[in-house]
Amino acid sequence: MALDKIDELNKDVIVIHPQRVIKDYAVGVYARVSTNRKEQLDSLAVQVSGLTRLAAAHMTWFVADVFLDVASAKVGSSRNEFNWMIDECEKGNLDIILTKSVSRFGRDTKEGLEVIRKIKACGTRIIFEADKIDTETVDDELLISVVQACSQAENDWRSENIRFGLKHRA
Repeated sequence: MALDKIDELNKDVIVIHPQRVIKDYAVGVYARVSTNRKEQLDSLAVQVSGLTRLAAAHMTWFVADVFLDVASAKVGSSRNEFNWMIDECEKGNLDIILTKSVSRFGRDTKEGLEVIRKIKACGTRIIFEADKIDTETVDDELLISVVQACSQAENDWRSENIRFGLKHRA
């Protein structure tokens, strides 16, 4: 008699099976270093590893592509992967770009802001991991330009110190 009651209760039970979440945000990882020296290439690997883990931590994100440049941010150096990444944004193939910092995006503040505007106009979100800036929530160009200007000044200072050290060592 008890088994009949259990069977009667079970016929009213609807089993909901878990469904796989479809990853629907295509992420592009952008990393750049200035030279092909070993410590710089190690830094490149650390950037890619960290940004890839960040993407993997989100259930709805998948890494669509990784863009790597070994090129100086100085005028005249080619950043083929960077330009390809922008093309992919314009084609609508990337929803999010993950990069280490704002300083990866431009040779100077003006160019950096222009590129950020261009990518945002494509509907692509940019996350600058080290700077804790996400263009989806931070729409303040002043903040971005201040961070970029500080990074540019720091790089200029570092370059000047290296030149000074080399000059006085010789």
